[in-house]
Amino acid sequence: MSHMVCGYECSLKYGAKSLNKKAKEKKTKNRVALKQFNNSDKTVLKKNTQILVNKYSRLRDQIERGYNCCTCGHTEGQMDGGHFLPTSGYSSIRYNTNQIFQQCKRCNRFNGGMPKQYREFMIARYGLEYVEKLEATKGELRKYSVDFYTRLIKILRVKIRKLELKIKRI
Repeated sequence: MSHMVCGYECSLKYGAKSLNKKAKEKKTKNRVALKQFNNSDKTVLKKNTQILVNKYSRLRDQIERGYNCCTCGHTEGQMDGGHFLPTSGYSSIRYNTNQIFQQCKRCNRFNGGMPKQYREFMIARYGLEYVEKLEATKGELRKYSVDFYTRLIKILRVKIRKLELKIKRI
């Protein structure tokens, strides 16, 4: 399809406009393809689910217990979603929010999660029987499906939105 232009400058403007339009279309197409890939790729879903579970746990804790670390009580700086039992050995409970609590970066990342103090916190919160039940899951493997991740992500997004609104009102 040929377009009439009034001169050299108009020709340049029309060409640039046409190229920009094609570039935007390609970018949109790539973004859609990436989103479709991310919605079906287990590695991406696993990472996103863990991020959301940790965020949910931190927000829940801020409402229930204030902005403090579950192992040292520290009240400043950025908080992680610290796991009582590490995901590497306890994959079957990696998304169990009853074992993920707000923990300062110092305790979670630099002091190995402070397992002794974390265990004391868990026993005070849930009791020894529950803690031992969680600890007994060591080595249990669980394979999560794309459908599981997709549903959990949807549920977590709704819960996080509600918690964020609740925090804004406080």
